[in-house]
Amino acid sequence: MVTEEADLKKSGYFISIGAGLNQKPLIETANSMGFKTISIDKNDRAVGMDISDVKILESTSEYRKIYSALRHIPLTDKIVGVGTRSFGKATYSAAYVSSKLKLVGTSPEVIKVFEDKKKYLNLLNSHGLKSPKSYQWQSKSSLNKLLNEIDYPVILKPSKGNGKIGIELFQTKEEFKQRLEKNYPDPQKFVLEEFIDGAEITVLGIVNRSEFHLFSITDKWTTPQAPFLEIAHTYPSKYQYLEAEIRIFIQNIILFTKYKNGPFVAEFKIDKNGDLIILECNPEVGGEFLADQMIPNAYNISYFKSYVKMLIGNKFIKPIPKRIPKNQIACIYYYLPAFVRSKIRSIPDFISNPSEKIFFELNLKKENDFADRTNGNNSRIKVIGLTRTDNIQMEAWLEELSTRIEIGF
Repeated sequence: MVTEEADLKKSGYFISIGAGLNQKPLIETANSMGFKTISIDKNDRAVGMDISDVKILESTSEYRKIYSALRHIPLTDKIVGVGTRSFGKATYSAAYVSSKLKLVGTSPEVIKVFEDKKKYLNLLNSHGLKSPKSYQWQSKSSLNKLLNEIDYPVILKPSKGNGKIGIELFQTKEEFKQRLEKNYPDPQKFVLEEFIDGAEITVLGIVNRSEFHLFSITDKWTTPQAPFLEIAHTYPSKYQYLEAEIRIFIQNIILFTKYKNGPFVAEFKIDKNGDLIILECNPEVGGEFLADQMIPNAYNISYFKSYVKMLIGNKFIKPIPKRIPKNQIACIYYYLPAFVRSKIRSIPDFISNPSEKIFFELNLKKENDFADRTNGNNSRIKVIGLTRTDNIQMEAWLEELSTRIEIGF
């Protein structure tokens, strides 16, 4: 192990596509491993810029301009890896740069497969991987004909959306018909699918040489109504017993999409028969503070260190978790606005009890900000990360946490 760490610190530049708050853990990890870092962001005040050796002011989506800048800046050493903690177009930029520089990564064409939920879910479904039943339409008249064929309740959501923005739930034909009369959804921009009633889990891992390595399974807790804002992620998962099935399911996704190297996050529902239903998956680290807060504090391992090692071409070896107290539970918990649109008057600090340990606390809004639930997960006001070691049911703990802070509106 000492030799491996020494080898890592020989030399080289590591590129981070993005330098904002979410990218900071990736940049810090590369720095701690002895690499010089190149960060790319259009914001010269992004927090990651201050801890980077080379700064390139450019949008993370401008992959050609990024590559051109990298070719023309004078560097004192070779570039050894490129990665991103971001999502969407930034992941395409990372893939494009890695392919041009012949670094570890995956094909940009494969990244494009994941850009449209409708297309990749149809692909997975064609190979027998269960996803919610989807409905296809081409025009207003064909959608109106579907009204009598749909099994309600049904979900309408953007095909390229994220952060729970724009998700709508319709319980009946009449509700959906009213929505269509007000605003016709473009079939190229929306997905219409059955609503699966069941628990939801988030799975996070790393893919290396087309092999999936599992890092975490957490239970996701959301608001009961659309747009299903995420309230909490908890560990250990009630569905840890499905680990073998989860591994096989995701390995098949990797096979059918031809994904080679990079981060991977997937969201599943467990239906009434106990079967896994894939809701969405992406070649991303994912958010919700799982990789940077939950995994190191609940599992006692570093996701980002493994991520950087994989990207620089080291043989991937998943770290072994350190000993964890048998009765320890953990959660990432969010505080939401009280109403659809609320002006925030005060955000108090969280005070833990003797059985709890706070490992993370962050205000996502400021006093006098407006929090609007129509902005999806971006409306959340505060997040905390906690472990607890006494005997309490997870549901009871989350219910308790909901009352421990009184945000002023």
